[in-house]
Parts: sequence; structure tokens; C-alpha cells
Amino acid sequence: MSRADLLTCAKAFRDESTGLIGDVGRQLEKLASLGAFMGDDDAGKDFKKGYESSMIKTVNALNALANVFSTLAHEGGGLLVPPVEEPGAPPKPPGRDMLGIAERIEGMVKNNKAADWGSSLLPTGVSTPEKGSDPPR
Repeated sequence: MSRADLLTCAKAFRDESTGLIGDVGRQLEKLASLGAFMGDDDAGKDFKKGYESSMIKTVNALNALANVFSTLAHEGGGLLVPPVEEPGAPPKPPGRDMLGIAERIEGMVKNNKAADWGSSLLPTGVSTPEKGSDPPR
């Protein structure tokens, strides 16, 4: 893969990250526009409690997935907030010390390690075999 190919891949991961948040955000807005559809009787209150708990967990998982793809895409905010009465503190991206896939690919390009795939996949302390040698047993 060329450096340009790697940068294209990094952009694709960043686009997927922002696309996921945008697409799900629009669906959450539609769901929130339905209002209090669960009712206010005991069954509705029980449903609401379970719904809100599940919605918070789902949104947190989607934010985490978006951050796996690209942390810096959401550095200024822009992550999902659950459409519930008490969503808690707004989510924060993990920051520059916790890079997503897009940023790691870009780092490979910047560090000129893009062509060194073979040695980058080996565990620490393992050397590459000599050309023409038998594989280890």
C-alpha cells in the first residue's frame, strides 16, 4: 500500500465515524420527537425506566465505536446524547492520548513505517527470519 492509499483509508475511517454519529443522531431525533409514548401508568413507568437505561447503554456503545474509528473527529464534541430525561454528563472523546484507527494509520504514514508491515506485526523481541531459512519449529 502506498502512503496515499493509507491516507485514503484513514479518511474512510474518519468519515465512517462522523457518518455513524450523524446517521444515528438523526434517528434519535425522530424517536425523541414521538414524545412520551410510554404512558404514565405503572406499566409505562416501568417501561420508561428500562427504555432509558437501555438507550443510555446503546448510545454509549455507539459513541465508543465512533471513537474506535476516529477520536479526533469528535475532539470538539459532536458525540451522541441519549434522548432521555436525565442523560447524565455529555460524553467526552478520549483525547489525543487515545488514538482511533484513522489517527494510527496517519501516524504510520508520518513515521514512514508504512512499508515495514512485516516487522510491525511481529511481537517484540522476535526477529524476521533470514531469506531462504526454514521456519521455526
